[in-house]
Amino acid sequence: MSSGVLGAGFERERERMVDEQIARRGITDARVLQAMRRVPRHRFVEEPLRDRAYGDHPLPIGEQQTISQPYIVALMTSLLALHGTEKVLEVGTGSGYQTAVLAELARRVCSIERLAPTRPRSIGSSSPPEAPASRHHFSSSSPRAGAWCCRSATPRGKS
Repeated sequence: MSSGVLGAGFERERERMVDEQIARRGITDARVLQAMRRVPRHRFVEEPLRDRAYGDHPLPIGEQQTISQPYIVALMTSLLALHGTEKVLEVGTGSGYQTAVLAELARRVCSIERLAPTRPRSIGSSSPPEAPASRHHFSSSSPRAGAWCCRSATPRGKS
């Protein structure tokens, strides 16, 4: 199926999601709002849930994990204050939606996922990325992640 067919019919829902769920709640970063308008959230959920992809709620992605509520994705992204020059380390790729949003805004995104069943749908890897990262984003965590995440950070989060 072509990407045009997959995206058909969801543009209005995506625009409504940004206007009503994100901007209305105080997210004002124009780059974040534009990234949320560009990334097709329905492509990151299972087919039976696509009609709910732009709703104001998280959705299951398997392994008792969820794709975060759109507002939470936008809020966490805006708090990173990305300008386009950063390298971001994301822990917890999950469906890959947050990763795709970050990729719209950062120079580079390195994302890891430890749960094998979600990995085939994700765009992350299973080993620690190259360091240093100027921003860190935790969608989830693992007791083993802490040490190498701290070692991968640049001083004071600057690139």
